Amino acid sequence: MATKKVASKVKKKPTVAPVAVKKKAVTKPVAKVRKAKVRKIKDRFAMPEHDFALIAKLKERAKTQGRVAKKSELLRAGLQALNLLDEVELLAALNRLKS
Repeated sequence: MATKKVASKVKKKPTVAPVAVKKKAVTKPVAKVRKAKVRKIKDRFAMPEHDFALIAKLKERAKTQGRVAKKSELLRAGLQALNLLDEVELLAALNRLKS
């Protein structure tokens, strides 16, 4: 008796040709534009006591209008106001200062 060899059926997976995938253009996220910070300079100076009282009075006036003001803000606002004056008005304002 002859034995027959039975070939086992092996299922081959169908071969799939690789599909070319289009790559999306890589875009870097746009960096947010930041405002350049203004460098603050700390300095010390002396003022007469009545000028400090005037600062407190101005702070209170701003507070009654719903705006809390810092001493530095009042000083900066004063500088901006002085900058708007012409030369004659500036000299008059400086001459009104009490020593």
